[in-house]
Amino acid sequence: MPVYARVDRDGDLRLTLYNGEAVLDVQHAATPHEARRVAIMMLQSRDVLNHGNTLAVRNAVEESPPLAPK
Repeated sequence: MPVYARVDRDGDLRLTLYNGEAVLDVQHAATPHEARRVAIMMLQSRDVLNHGNTLAVRNAVEESPPLAPK
C-alpha cells in the first residue's frame, strides 16, 4: 500500500478509513506526529486491506472526502 504523508500545519486532524462505500474507522489526532502513529495503528488493526481502501487525513474542521456512489 503506497503511502505519502505531508502535513504542514499543526492542529486537530481527523483520520478516516473507508472502502469507497462505507466508513470503516474514524480517529482524531492532536498533532501530525500523533496522526502518523494513529494511522499506523488503524491500518494494523484491520484483518484485511482491500483494493480501494483509503485512509484520508484532513484538518478536523474540514469535511471528509466524499464516498463513491453506490
